[in-house]
Amino acid sequence: MEDDKEVPSKQLERNNNERLLRQDLAQETDKNSTKYKEFKKFIEELQAELNKKTGKGNKDDDRERERERERESKIEELRKRIAKLEAIVNRTPQQEQDLQDKKAELAELEKEKQQPQEPKKTN
Repeated sequence: MEDDKEVPSKQLERNNNERLLRQDLAQETDKNSTKYKEFKKFIEELQAELNKKTGKGNKDDDRERERERERESKIEELRKRIAKLEAIVNRTPQQEQDLQDKKAELAELEKEKQQPQEPKKTN
C-alpha cells in the first residue's frame, strides 16, 4: 500500500523536475539568443569599421552617415545659439533677425532629418 502512495509523489516530483528543467532550458535559450544577437551586432560593427579603414564597403552609406552626423552637429549648435539669443532680454533688431534666421534654419534641418531618404535610382 505504501508503494501506491509513493508512486504518485514520485511522479509529481518527476513532473516538477521536468518542468523546472524545461524552464531552465528556455531561459538559457533566451540568454543564448540575446548573446548571439549582441555578438552578431558587434561583429557587424567591427566589419564596418574594418571596411572603413581599408577603404572597402559601401561609400554611399559612409557618406550618408557622415552627412547625418554633420546635420546633428549643426542642429545642436543652432539650438545652443538660439538659447543664447533667447536669453537676451533687450535684443537689438539685428539680434532679433539673427534669432529668427537661426530658428528657420533649425526648422529646415529638422524637416530634412524627418523626411525619409529617397530610394536610390539605378539605371
